[in-house]
Amino acid sequence: MKKVRIISLIALAIGIIITTDLGLNYFNSTFIEQHDGIVCSGLFARLYFGDNNWTIFGFYQAFSYSVIVTTLILFENIVLSIIAIATKQNL
Repeated sequence: MKKVRIISLIALAIGIIITTDLGLNYFNSTFIEQHDGIVCSGLFARLYFGDNNWTIFGFYQAFSYSVIVTTLILFENIVLSIIAIATKQNL
């Protein structure tokens, strides 16, 4: 159980980093006037989108999917913590 919790916490940390990066990229891309067009400013956004298919909707969709996945991982961590507290297995 401890290994599962540790792996889940690592997945949550990675998810938060990716979600933050994709969120900053999406919000930065909405300022079209300042950048003279759509820009791809995030590291993970560049890895995901490459040099093509840059649309604000695409950036938003990637960000929203990332938020959903990270939220699910967060709920998984909460459930695992409750189970560990209930069975008195502290991390």
